[in-house]
Amino acid sequence: MAKDMPIGGQEKPKKKEKGPYSPEDFAKKMALARRESDSRAARIESLRTKMTKLFPNPEQDRLWEEIDASFDVPQVGDYHNEGMLMDTHLDTIIKNVAAIAEGSFEWPDEIPESTRRVLENTIKKNREAVARYTFLHDLAKKDTLRLTISEQTPEGPKNEDVAYTWAEWQALVPEDVRHNPVKLLEFMQGQDQTRKIVGISYFHQTGDKTPSGGKVAEGRKHGESGSEAIRALGETSVDELTLKAIANHEVAYSFSAPNVDTYNKYFGGLSPDERDMVMTASFIDTMGTVRLDGKPDISNFLALAISRGNAEALERMSQALTSNEKLEKKKVETALLNLKKAGKPINEAAELARLEKECRPTEYDAGKLDEMLNELVIKNTLTADEAKEIAELLLANNQAELGKKYGRKMKDIRAVMTASEKKD
Repeated sequence: MAKDMPIGGQEKPKKKEKGPYSPEDFAKKMALARRESDSRAARIESLRTKMTKLFPNPEQDRLWEEIDASFDVPQVGDYHNEGMLMDTHLDTIIKNVAAIAEGSFEWPDEIPESTRRVLENTIKKNREAVARYTFLHDLAKKDTLRLTISEQTPEGPKNEDVAYTWAEWQALVPEDVRHNPVKLLEFMQGQDQTRKIVGISYFHQTGDKTPSGGKVAEGRKHGESGSEAIRALGETSVDELTLKAIANHEVAYSFSAPNVDTYNKYFGGLSPDERDMVMTASFIDTMGTVRLDGKPDISNFLALAISRGNAEALERMSQALTSNEKLEKKKVETALLNLKKAGKPINEAAELARLEKECRPTEYDAGKLDEMLNELVIKNTLTADEAKEIAELLLANNQAELGKKYGRKMKDIRAVMTASEKKD
């Protein structure tokens, strides 16, 4: 199978190369930027009011400064078309959280009902913590800027990723541009430039080039870095559950498809409350990140949701099947292992009923078994005593012992086993 050919035989779509917006998309972005610019003063005032209510103590002034600075974090690329600056991302999340809590949120049809209940209950139970999370989850984005810079060459556009600090970003962009969505769009992707900023992500990879020509010594993710920064500020109003959500809110992007093993890797060590909070954090972050068509891409989160549902279903099924003494242990183990690879939601009731039937010990027709084993005796493949013992082991469903004793002869014995199985 080709390297890029997944199970099922469908070729993966090639990754689209980042580049300047087409004239049509640039016009759409400019219209959005103008609306963003017109509403920005009122939005910032509203965010600051909410921020001071959530973090009311005078000694939290350093935290206020960090949050306030985060409003000016730039956004450009296929995602984050809610605005050129990050205040729009935070504002979108705040509005979505309020709608979920109040029962007016328009849920994507693809979200499983069980996932929806988890998200609703978590937000209602932790409303203030979720609000704090909203203001803090991207606090370290400004310190982990990764610019994709496209330069026009005779061979066509050439992209380069460069890791920027906040100070380097501020040195790159004039102050009046940094706060103005329209000017920022023109600066980053203005159609008369030969060098354009065509994408911004928020992590530094070890070895990334820096503006000074150096290399990033140690990679940083903005979620983990943000959690560490809040701890370093000595912030006591943020509980451990919220810090866990901040550190792990990007987890959905680890799921390109449903995968129980990936779910267990990231969520297996979390408590039930932590699992719910991290999943909720990931969802509201996803819903606050929109494409140019105004819609979020929920594919990664949906893969996470299906992975969680399948992991929990398999855990319950494992308990039920392994405690059933009438079932064959090896068959149960194999069946559950195969179900872990399911790329769609597991129908727990249907699969449990199927496996309770399929994992029963194999029954053999004793008369046919003796007849076929006797043929192997006639061919000198087995002795009469061996044939008798094999029949006894099979009828007692002791195949493990059979394999140990007759390893070299198992090919012939398996043929006998298959032919003498009782059919339903």
